[in-house]
Amino acid sequence: EKTRLFSSLNAGEDEVAAKRNRKAPSQLQQFQRDSLVPRERRKRGTKLERLKKAQAAAQKELDGSEPDEDIASALGSSAVPTPQKSRKISVARAPVLILWVAVVVSRQRYSFCEGLSFGSWFVQILAEHTHKAVEPVKVAERVARATVLPEGGTTVKVFGMRVPVVHGSGRLGATRAIKDGDTIDPAITQKYLTQSFGGEVHLQQAKQHLEQLADAMLRWADGDTSKVDEMYYTLYEQFRPDWYGVGNKGELDLAVLKDLASKFVVCE
Repeated sequence: EKTRLFSSLNAGEDEVAAKRNRKAPSQLQQFQRDSLVPRERRKRGTKLERLKKAQAAAQKELDGSEPDEDIASALGSSAVPTPQKSRKISVARAPVLILWVAVVVSRQRYSFCEGLSFGSWFVQILAEHTHKAVEPVKVAERVARATVLPEGGTTVKVFGMRVPVVHGSGRLGATRAIKDGDTIDPAITQKYLTQSFGGEVHLQQAKQHLEQLADAMLRWADGDTSKVDEMYYTLYEQFRPDWYGVGNKGELDLAVLKDLASKFVVCE
């Protein structure tokens, strides 16, 4: 009986010891918790720092400056490639044509805002006469001549075509294109352009390149707009975005605009 009692006690002690051993982590497990996990956290922290430096270097490249040497060396061979400046803008054809008309008109004694009104009128006419617009400028001119003008209305020749307009009595007596008896508000057109180009930054980039092209054409023509009036729409056909259906965006390639401007060389 004593033997059985001692055996039971020993068995109980062994069971308690086994439970204790199961609960308590081994030295190896404790080492992994205390050493390896923080090391992995340090690795993640290092990757985060490298990513931040890579972003800083990319931003400097976009701003036109070279990345610092210490940043470049810190990135190492595993760094992601530095993005280059985008030379293409995702946009549909209509906003590009409106902007081009406005830029051209602003070099023909009218303001840029007045040009936005003219350009919006032109695009609306083309949208209504797409099936007839084999020669869009001539179609627009025929529509302008057939337009019933309100009192004080007239037509002005810009962009190689005539546009029905009315001279307003507002600030600076601004001239506005008219369609269906109503004037076209350039403020609404400008908001449409900003949204279509994906923001003010892209809009200003496109405007700047179009201005350089228009100025190059005028220098080539020695300031005589009659020499280039018939060229504006033909030139637009060379840089306009590809057509993917109504409302779908193509790409305006700024490099193409720059290349076209370089072709209007003026020898001194």
